[in-house]
Amino acid sequence: MDFKKYENKVPYPQQPKPIAAPVLTLDTSKNTEIFDEYQILVERYTKDHAAYVTARTEYHNNENALREMFWDDAFENLGIDRKHSKSTLLRQMAWGHGHASGYSEVWYWLTEFVELIR
Repeated sequence: MDFKKYENKVPYPQQPKPIAAPVLTLDTSKNTEIFDEYQILVERYTKDHAAYVTARTEYHNNENALREMFWDDAFENLGIDRKHSKSTLLRQMAWGHGHASGYSEVWYWLTEFVELIR
């Protein structure tokens, strides 16, 4: 299997840096100016954070689609019916043993455990 096929090409977005609370002074005339500047920063941060959440959702949706494509390909390659009563258990076992090291390791464990449901 070509495991590069399942690499997520969508870059993980960078979270916007939170803004610090304004430091007010004893001179109330300056505080209004400081607060106005702070409100502009809050509005910008709110927009940036919303864009970040949208991009992060897109990244995770793509990651999930690639994972399902891996499982479709793997089960087809091994001749396993995805509707088999124990296919979910097989999937969980292979994923639990190998996902930290990547799809090639999941594939290894899948081939080791497949005999349990044949």
